[in-house]
Amino acid sequence: MANRFMRVDLSDKARDFRLVAIEPGMPLLDRSGARGKLLFRWLGGLAAEPVWEGDYVAFYVRDDYGGRLEDVACFPASRDDLGGQLKEDLEKLRERLDKARPETPSEQAVRAAVHRTLRELLDDPNRSDLDSYFFRYRDVNGRWRLVWCWGYERVNKEPAPAVICTHPQCNLLFVRRRGQSPNCPACAHAPERKPRRGIPLKTIAALLLVLVVAALGYYGLNRTRQLAVEPQTWSARIGDELPLDPQGPVKVLSKWLLGVREEVTDRVQADPADPQVVRWDAQQRRLTATTPGRTDVRLQLDDLPSATLAVEVAAPVKLVLETEKLTIGQGQSVKPKVFGVYDDGKKVELTEQVRLSTPDSKVAIVDGQQLVGKQEGSTPIKVQYVVPGKDVPLEATGSVTVLPEKQLAEKPPVERKIQEVRIVSEHGPQVQIPAGVKTEVRVEAVYEDGKVETATDRATLRPEDPPEKSPIGVQGGRLSAIRPGQTKLRAEVDGVQSESPLEVAVTEQPDFDELRLRPSPCSMRPGESIALEVVAWRGGKELGVLENLSGVALRSDKPEVAQVSGTTVWARSEGQAQIVATCEKPKLESKPAIIKVVRPEEPVPTALLVEPQQLQAQVGQNIRLGRDIQIQLLRGEDEPLDVAGSCDVQTDQPSVVRYDQQNRVLVAEGPGTAKISFSHAEKTAQATIEVADRPAAPAEQIGQIVLEPATASLAVGQQLPLSVFAITADGRRVERTSDATFASGNEEVVRMDDNRAVAKKPGEVKITATLPDCDKSATAHLTVQDEPITEIFVGPPGKPLKVGERLKMWLYGRSRSGTRELAREAIKLEVPPDKRDSVKINSDGTIEATQPGEAEVIIRHGDLQTTQKFRVEPAASPQLVGLEIQPHEKVLKPGESVEFTVKATTQQGAQIELPEAKLESLDQRVLAPDGQQPRRFVAKAPGRTQVRASHGDRQVLADVSVMGKRFMKVDMQYHPGEKQFHVTLNIQAEGGDGDWEYRTYLPGQQPADGWKKATQEGDLLKVELASPPIAYKQRGELYELIIEARHKKSGAVEQYPQSFWLREVLEPVRQKPPEQ
Repeated sequence: MANRFMRVDLSDKARDFRLVAIEPGMPLLDRSGARGKLLFRWLGGLAAEPVWEGDYVAFYVRDDYGGRLEDVACFPASRDDLGGQLKEDLEKLRERLDKARPETPSEQAVRAAVHRTLRELLDDPNRSDLDSYFFRYRDVNGRWRLVWCWGYERVNKEPAPAVICTHPQCNLLFVRRRGQSPNCPACAHAPERKPRRGIPLKTIAALLLVLVVAALGYYGLNRTRQLAVEPQTWSARIGDELPLDPQGPVKVLSKWLLGVREEVTDRVQADPADPQVVRWDAQQRRLTATTPGRTDVRLQLDDLPSATLAVEVAAPVKLVLETEKLTIGQGQSVKPKVFGVYDDGKKVELTEQVRLSTPDSKVAIVDGQQLVGKQEGSTPIKVQYVVPGKDVPLEATGSVTVLPEKQLAEKPPVERKIQEVRIVSEHGPQVQIPAGVKTEVRVEAVYEDGKVETATDRATLRPEDPPEKSPIGVQGGRLSAIRPGQTKLRAEVDGVQSESPLEVAVTEQPDFDELRLRPSPCSMRPGESIALEVVAWRGGKELGVLENLSGVALRSDKPEVAQVSGTTVWARSEGQAQIVATCEKPKLESKPAIIKVVRPEEPVPTALLVEPQQLQAQVGQNIRLGRDIQIQLLRGEDEPLDVAGSCDVQTDQPSVVRYDQQNRVLVAEGPGTAKISFSHAEKTAQATIEVADRPAAPAEQIGQIVLEPATASLAVGQQLPLSVFAITADGRRVERTSDATFASGNEEVVRMDDNRAVAKKPGEVKITATLPDCDKSATAHLTVQDEPITEIFVGPPGKPLKVGERLKMWLYGRSRSGTRELAREAIKLEVPPDKRDSVKINSDGTIEATQPGEAEVIIRHGDLQTTQKFRVEPAASPQLVGLEIQPHEKVLKPGESVEFTVKATTQQGAQIELPEAKLESLDQRVLAPDGQQPRRFVAKAPGRTQVRASHGDRQVLADVSVMGKRFMKVDMQYHPGEKQFHVTLNIQAEGGDGDWEYRTYLPGQQPADGWKKATQEGDLLKVELASPPIAYKQRGELYELIIEARHKKSGAVEQYPQSFWLREVLEPVRQKPPEQ
């Protein structure tokens, strides 16, 4: 149990001390303890904890986490102590008080009183009573530490020493003045003195000499103690392990004076400078070589000077395929096993680290590390392994032969079955993380053949506690520590659940001991921006990314080169800057992140990498950027930048794959092949997505729906994107966020904006998600905290704008619950009057550049304000204010053609033709390019689609309807509701024999209502259909209905794809004029 180290008499009749007042009648030391908690928030353990005991105040020593220290002996500190062994703590005390940020007028008054008190004590060199307020004690490492007792002052400042009564039941602090009794005024206790016999002078001298020699020897031994490692280098190959234990080949020694050595190999902690080269497993106490390269490993023990182990991991000399000639069937896949081979013949598996490619995507395509057979034939394959520091990668070649399904019918492929699912963490089976940290775990699937594969992307992670009680939230394989508590986490992959849960404990106090920033180093062009992650480490292992950035600040040593706003770094001018992160609790500073800003014309090797470049999907499936497709920008030899959240995305076939910009997902809309273009920093890369003609998760096959995160906390004004996954009966996990409908249990607390939860006021609320034609639902529990947003800033992407371009600004707010995107309604954008010629704010919140020059936008949220400056560059061509396509509406029959013309209006009012404008049909099943004339299109089959004309960032659409015998006329009536809408279809067709029936449904879904027979009216057939409920999408996104006609006798089916826009749904119904 912790005991007070001293107490002060502050009664009305106290002899030595009295209370310090904030203002008359308001003492700084309040009996409720509120101001003591406030000072702890500002000063941590440097301020003693006061507790009233009647008219006395007892003081306790506590650490920076608020825990009281036991068995602490404190002594009054002198001015020499404060300028010597306590100097560092004293500077820390000043610094913490300077950084204190009062939030209310009463807190401002407290800070002013504390600041005045401390200034009066330290700024007067003649003060002789410092020992009444400053005390010293030894920590567990034997170092002298400072603690400040506050809230009182001496009654009489006449020079006299302060002492603490040594009686264990008293501990009174009093002033021992001349002419007064030296005994304690409270208990009259005085040190007992025993009579002593006289000792000869020679004996005293001899004893003193022995003591001096012993003290010098002990001091010398401690001063010269240091760590050493033998040998000092470790040469390894990929996969090699180095155990740090007494039986291992490397010894860590603690060396003393005169050659005294103590082995401490099994007690040190290792800290690799580059964890990508060598990884430290603290639980198993071993280093593992992972990739070729060189790095240093720092070995640490307590506060001794560290030792360094130099590590070099050699690269293989060649690459080999286990099987050079592979054979698969159409629709089947295979993962080629690849090995690196060293000079002595040792093999290391590199299957997951190589790049796989094939020149003929018609025969086989690459899906990650797998080859998928498409059609009969044979094609070469190539695997590459990039060796860091070498220009030419290692290569191996082979071939794959794809056989027809008939030839493989006799030997059906054996389905691999998962035998075990396990959750793996570098922290072992028990993970302890502080609240406000987001950490990653890895899910592994162990198959019957013993092979182990990482399955995190297709795993569903669930805490055992219900959402309203869980201390963690889960999203995308990451755990967000929300509040203190304990839970058990389980994983499920393909219907197999992990037997052993991962135990997760969330602590209230931040117990990390190191901060790092990533990415670093990185190169940028002026005007660009990147987001830095602040990563917490403990004991040489990564804990996770800090979401709660309270008390964390980033600063740049050269703001004129790289300016910091929140966690965003903006490149301003050529040069190199260092960014560091500082943390108040615990007191930490990160190593600097290196930011290099290079001139636009400077030739720096730059590439945009997209992986994988070929994917397969099914209708309805969501492909998330950053998870299912990685997009990275490489500049020189710097760290690759993840630009999945900021790159521009375009799809050449929106009816096959459309891009949902708000959620950063690609949505498989219909069967076919689409090319997706990604661009960033004037670099472009492509990926091909082939969508199979079958739904990814039919409603009847959905076993359950998962909503992520199921538990979350946010502040008023912030918004949180939610994701929805369908878990099929066979255990597959398919993201269906774009199709989901969300409902809030209390719109006053949280309002749903599509899949984004917008916090309106403090409270708790349940969010429900459903999918079309599915009776399953999922819920999430969200808590809106009554806490302020303390900082707002603009996030990436950042780039100079050209005249006529538009930019959406991503705005973030920092609170104790985390740093999240701000809702559009929670912010106000404004352009200063002198900058309104260069930029304007559109009604949708985007920024549009109007004239070259320096632009500026002011962002406000409540009382908070920030300013974003950027440059507007001249447009490459005359500024266009309008785009027009002719004809803008056309009705065709199959086989007929139409030619389009694109024109633009300049700012001066002139109309010019744009032969360079890009034209594309949004559904080539209905209307396809002529192939001869670039502006001519041919009607292929009945249906309704659009032709899109693009020039720069401007687009315009033309509607095209292709009518046939079964679909001579299709009238649509829209019935909008609050969350969904439906469509009534009135169809007319040629009469014929009259034996036709019709139905309609949404792409990727099973028809719900079946066929409806058309009625004969003269020479025409007529039928009225009603669509299933349709969930609202983002404005600007395309909707599609499928209409089918079937001849009852022959079974022949004709299809009519019908596409339309949200503006048509919401457009008021035009009233017919009254008949005369």
